[in-house]
Amino acid sequence: HIFEPRYVELLQDALAGDRALAMAAIDSDLAREGDPNPPVHPVLGAGIIVAARPTGDGRWNIILKGTDRLRLVEELPVDTPYRQVRAERLIETPAPLDHPAYERLRQMVAGLAMQAPDAEKALTLLLSQASSPSALTDLLGAHATSDAQVRQRLLSCVDVAERLELCCDAVGRLLLEVADGPGETRYAN
Repeated sequence: HIFEPRYVELLQDALAGDRALAMAAIDSDLAREGDPNPPVHPVLGAGIIVAARPTGDGRWNIILKGTDRLRLVEELPVDTPYRQVRAERLIETPAPLDHPAYERLRQMVAGLAMQAPDAEKALTLLLSQASSPSALTDLLGAHATSDAQVRQRLLSCVDVAERLELCCDAVGRLLLEVADGPGETRYAN
């Protein structure tokens, strides 16, 4: 959902061009209040806008298909209200389809779908769309967590086997939360 005027302009420029878009998250550990250009994490996600629909009140709904992980090389001087960078593509280290953590993660997500009826349809769809260990971790990072630090760790990790383990940890925490129910938390020693 795009609503800030500078991002609406960014979106319109991308739609008028090759539909490519990259987004970096603000590094909240380094950001200072009031800084108009706060520091961002050095690894950002890039994608292609596959659908964009204006809402009629200046906002837009978009679907962005992730294509790459990028490392920020330098921020460019610009006259646009949005920031622009030069970046390089990061190459991930793949994990095979028979990697033990891939099957474990798929089973954990299926278990989560059974324990969380409200999310069952979405999680089942996510599993059906995940054609590889990399795709599964990327889909989970984009759709199964709202924790900005977890999302950035997953985005920054180019080793798919390591990313599988990070996702197993995150889904394991979700399973504990669902099992405990609202208002309860289980702590492991």
